[in-house]
Amino acid sequence: MDDPPAMISQGPRRYPPVLERAGIGGRVVAQFVVDATGHPEAAGFTVLSSTNPAFNEPAREMIMKSVFKPGRLRGQPVRVRVEQAVGFNP
Repeated sequence: MDDPPAMISQGPRRYPPVLERAGIGGRVVAQFVVDATGHPEAAGFTVLSSTNPAFNEPAREMIMKSVFKPGRLRGQPVRVRVEQAVGFNP
């Protein structure tokens, strides 16, 4: 990998209302594939760790609606598996 993927625009972050009202924060670490056009592939999305399962779907939605600069190998865009943390702070 000559140039790893980088986020260009982040999808909207939806905070679970019950957790937000309770002042509960958390973090989700996810693994997914960014395709050669810079879009996350839904089929490859996996939650590696989560402080609260209620954050998993909002983290997935945010990542799936994000746009990335695709990874490059020898100047060509390629699919790349990446890990990303998504934080939720009330």
